[in-house]
Amino acid sequence: MKIRTELKHCFGICEFDHEFDFSQSNSALVYAPNGLMKTSFAQTFDCIAKKKTKEICDRINPNNETMCNITVDNIVINPETIFVVNAEEDINSTEKISTLLASKELKNQYDSIHQEIESEKNKILNKIKENFNIQNCENEIIQTFKQNEKDGFYICLQLIKDKLDEKNQSFNFKYTDIFDKKNKVKEFLEKNKKLITEYFEKYKQLLEKSQFFYKEDAESSFGTYQAKKLAESVSDNSFFKASHKFVLKDNQEITSVSDFQNIIESEYKKIFSDKKLIDSFNKIDDAIGKNTELRTFKECIEKNKDIIPFLQNYDELKKKTWISYLSSIKYDILSLLESYDKKKEELLILINEAKKENDDWIRILKLYKDRFFVPFNIQIGNKEDVVLKQETPVLIFEYSDSINSSVQTTRENLLKVLSRGEKRAFFILQFLFEIESRKRENKKTILILDDIADSFDYKNKYAIIEYLKDIHELKTNIFKQIILTHNFDFYRTVSSRLGLQNNVFMATCNENKKIKLEKGEYRKDLFKYYLKQDLDKKQFICLIPFIRNIVEYISGDKTEQYIKLTSCLHKKKESENLLVSDVYEIIKGCVPYIKELKFDVTEKILDFIIKIADEIVEDSSPNLILLDNKLVLSIAIRLKAEEYMISSLGEDVDLDTITTIQTRKLFNKFRDKYSIENSVISILDKVNLMTAENIHMNAFMYEPLIDISLEHLITLYKEVKHLFDI
Repeated sequence: MKIRTELKHCFGICEFDHEFDFSQSNSALVYAPNGLMKTSFAQTFDCIAKKKTKEICDRINPNNETMCNITVDNIVINPETIFVVNAEEDINSTEKISTLLASKELKNQYDSIHQEIESEKNKILNKIKENFNIQNCENEIIQTFKQNEKDGFYICLQLIKDKLDEKNQSFNFKYTDIFDKKNKVKEFLEKNKKLITEYFEKYKQLLEKSQFFYKEDAESSFGTYQAKKLAESVSDNSFFKASHKFVLKDNQEITSVSDFQNIIESEYKKIFSDKKLIDSFNKIDDAIGKNTELRTFKECIEKNKDIIPFLQNYDELKKKTWISYLSSIKYDILSLLESYDKKKEELLILINEAKKENDDWIRILKLYKDRFFVPFNIQIGNKEDVVLKQETPVLIFEYSDSINSSVQTTRENLLKVLSRGEKRAFFILQFLFEIESRKRENKKTILILDDIADSFDYKNKYAIIEYLKDIHELKTNIFKQIILTHNFDFYRTVSSRLGLQNNVFMATCNENKKIKLEKGEYRKDLFKYYLKQDLDKKQFICLIPFIRNIVEYISGDKTEQYIKLTSCLHKKKESENLLVSDVYEIIKGCVPYIKELKFDVTEKILDFIIKIADEIVEDSSPNLILLDNKLVLSIAIRLKAEEYMISSLGEDVDLDTITTIQTRKLFNKFRDKYSIENSVISILDKVNLMTAENIHMNAFMYEPLIDISLEHLITLYKEVKHLFDI
């Protein structure tokens, strides 16, 4: 298989054209410095996988012409074959639905059905919010009607659907005036139940004496509230214009709106002007007045005194209020419930399918526990709760703290206490299941892995490398993986563990912003590599910091050999007189089997280093990856910078007193003396930032030099040399 990738202005990649050849290997490894191409490359593949190709554009300059041509054996890539893993994106994911542990196909079906249900439900909830100005109405409905803790939104609607009727009593007070978030109204009513009961009893007596109103029980009455609502319903006079009329029980006929309203107002005044009822109301009003938090409630009942009798049963009033609201959108509710019942059957089918995959999960969990080190244990939980609560507590997490105590927790709470590396290890679990699912289906897959082990500790980093090795060595050859990383140790380890030969690359970017993949270098011990061949001039210079380290480890930093080698890397009094041959003799004394040099060794070592640095700068097409170029330039930059600072400081500096971090100490003295020279200080500051103070044998110390652009070092070298012309 060959994957040809031609990209232009895709997520910041100006130009990239490369063919990955998988005919001899199932894996390709790409080392790329941060910000060069990794994430952009992965995002491009991800957009194709999600069929969102319109998003593949240069966000910096959207007017650039975009090209995205990815083929597999000269055929346009199939989006279904792509699987992109970006642990950073997964960590920040807040997806609500994808908690069902199943294959991607089942998860997608499951999520799709749930999203349809959620969309329909949200339309209903938004309508309630708009019509009645109620926030968090879903939770309000559940808390009002649930009969047990597991009852969710749909169960509650099922419980009341037969009570929904447009003829239901309606209420026009503001919902939160009575049913406040802090439950202050409810607390007041419970505390002052006697006052409310007294008011209600007097109100009931007045209704019973009335020739107009009627009161029998809570469910069968025609009181002041009902009379007002009836008056509102005929207020446009159309009822009476149609020759209809009301006949009261005393046979009085009402044939107009005005007559009806006059009668209601008259009867209304009789009730609410009663001295005993007024006294009862004032007691309630006085009790409310002592609580400033109930101001809106006070204003509400002052305007709607006929609502007070309903307050005797607060919870029942809340139910009636909601039933009145929901009755106004009855057919929307019934349609939603019908749709939910159909979708619920589909979800149950998917859940049963997911159960069949439990054996795979058990095996994967064992693999995960055996290989990865995380402070939690995972068990498979109950999947059926999805039907009741729209959530699936599929995983049970048991977190163990530093004192070996364990506690069960939720996925969300677990992620709050895990480190970044532990979170990534957690999300690897889903990656394992996806791979195992594709194995079972024998599904050909192109894996794009973007810094999958970044932030891992060593044990987990090697665990994921071992799993990548398992994928690489699969006999079915259904997986082809492109592994992208900016971690030098991960790059070297993957290359070694997977036994990669030709499919190892390092990304570079030229002056035209074109990204190229060069042959991957520095996969093995660089020191041994230098000593086993005829040294060229660059490699000879690169050996100096290596050998200085060996001398330091064996003999210490006070020996003549260590001081001479230090004088090759820093400007010292001894530096001017040292020859290439002097350095070679020290190296030969440490490594007797080193080969003879095939170039002139009579040259002064500092002149030799600067001359080779000049040759690199003058090369019209230097190797952008070669560490030799970067190391030689870094040493030369530091020497020229020190030379400039020493000459500028004159008698203000004594090199014999500087025994460590010489470049930094010279810079500090120079900055204190020449604080006005901002442009010069800026250049010298870059010397400290871009050239390593200590270059050791340990390969990790070379990662900054591998990451840094050769062009940046060339530019800095020219700037430092130009200081002598200022």
